[in-house]
Formats: sequence, structure tokens, C-alpha cells
Amino acid sequence: MRNCPKYESCSAPVCPLDDSPYKRVLLKEDPTCTYLTESVKDGAETRFKGSGLGWLYEKVVRAIPHLISRYPRIRDALKRAKQSGSRMVRRVPTKKIKTGVTA
Repeated sequence: MRNCPKYESCSAPVCPLDDSPYKRVLLKEDPTCTYLTESVKDGAETRFKGSGLGWLYEKVVRAIPHLISRYPRIRDALKRAKQSGSRMVRRVPTKKIKTGVTA
């Protein structure tokens, strides 16, 4: 789990990189792993590989069948995630710099 790029900031109790995800308790209000939801979207493999996270994609995809069989809430979250666009490709707006020069 410590290899996850979001390890320090993630609050999802069930992690696809966890060696024992079945020992975790998942409450209704708990978040779902960002990389789980990203992995089910169209073009996910390409985005992960393009971000240098191909290894993470492979691990997450292998974990999905086991996690959705154990946690129906994750199954439902992944179904919803397929309907939306990827957050991995959203751009951060660039900050406009005032130069003080007028035309």
C-alpha cells in the first residue's frame, strides 16, 4: 500500500494494494479508492501507462473481481464511475499573470 501515489492522503479503508483487504470494514460513508474508480473508465489502461502507473493499473484490475464480490458498495461505486469522465485527465486551470503592460 505504501507504493500507492496517494498513500499519504487516501482515506479509503479498502485498498486494492492491501495484502488483506478482506479484513477491512467498509462503511456506507467511506470513500472508494481513486484508482479503483479510475481503472474502470474507458481508456484507463492508456491513462495509467501514460502517467507511469501501468504497474498500479495491473494490480488494481486483478483485485477488482475479489473486491466487488466481497464489498457490494464498491461494486456499485465502480458501476457509477464508468458513467463519468476520468479525473486523471482533468487539467488544472493556469493562473493568469498580470504583467502590468497595457496595449
